This record gives sequence, structure tokens and C-alpha cells, in this order.
Amino acid sequence: MKHVLGLFAFAALSCPNLHADTQANLQAAAQALVTQGATGTAWCVDDPVQGHFSVAAGLADTAAPARALQPADRFRIAGISKTFTAAAVFLLRDEGRLDLDQPIATYLPEFEIPGAPAITVRHLLTHTSGLADHSGDSDQIIRTLFARPDTVFTPEQVLAVVRPLPAHFAPGT
Repeated sequence: MKHVLGLFAFAALSCPNLHADTQANLQAAAQALVTQGATGTAWCVDDPVQGHFSVAAGLADTAAPARALQPADRFRIAGISKTFTAAAVFLLRDEGRLDLDQPIATYLPEFEIPGAPAITVRHLLTHTSGLADHSGDSDQIIRTLFARPDTVFTPEQVLAVVRPLPAHFAPGT
């Protein structure tokens, strides 16, 4: 199963007259991505002026029998969640509730994260913590998601995968 998620920036650039017929323009942009080789793409708009609607084009699953992508299909956002997490961290920093240079053990003592006393929040944000990658260094989570795509992992379940794995490097290096 292969999914390709289109970016809203592409839609905005591809549809200069969004106000004329936003949904039709986005549907055309989604179809253009598929025509250019994307397996499938789905977008959702929730705007007080344009309204709320979703569009989709292409395939959700290429295995026989192929299934067309539907606007309500779900995607794992994977690495995109880092952007939202970083934004939340900076809001907490701006409110004085979090210091980027404090060890993560200060904020997350209950999780027993390997190396936590030496790893700072800044290390996590800049990918210099040295921690093992729950999906890149172990196939356990990926295998589970392929078998049961609706699985939701708790932080403790992810850490159970990461704890036994060796660190890649010393924090901050």
C-alpha cells in the first residue's frame, strides 16, 4: 500500500483563483498530482470563508483490487507531527513554562527515557539527542501498523521499543 500526501502549498500555487470555485480547483490540482505520477492525494479545507470540504484523487491501495482514494480516508502523519510538536514547545517556552536547555527528565521523569538526564529539549527539537528511532531502528511498530493500520501507540509502548536499542551518539553531538 503506497500513499502520497499532497501539500496544501502546491494546491495554493496551482489554483490562483481559489475564491472562484475552491473545491473544483482543488479537485483539479489533486487530479493533476495523480496525472504526474502520485499514487493518491487527499486534502481537506476548513475555512470560515470557503467552507468545509474534502477532495481526493488517485488510489488508496494499489493492491488488487485497487481501491480509489476517498476524501474521508485516513493517513498517518508520521514526521509531520514534529512540526506541530515544535510549535507547541515554542508556545510553552514563550509562556515561561519550558526551558529548551533543561534535561527532558525535568519534564518527563515518569517515562524513563534512556539518557534523559543528558538530553535537553533543544536536543530533541534539533534531532541531536542520539536516541534510537522507534520506526527506523526497529520494524516492530511498522509491522504492527501494516497488520493493523488503526493501531494507536501510547508513549509507553513506543518507549518499550526504543529503550533496548542503543543510542546513535552522545546527546548534542
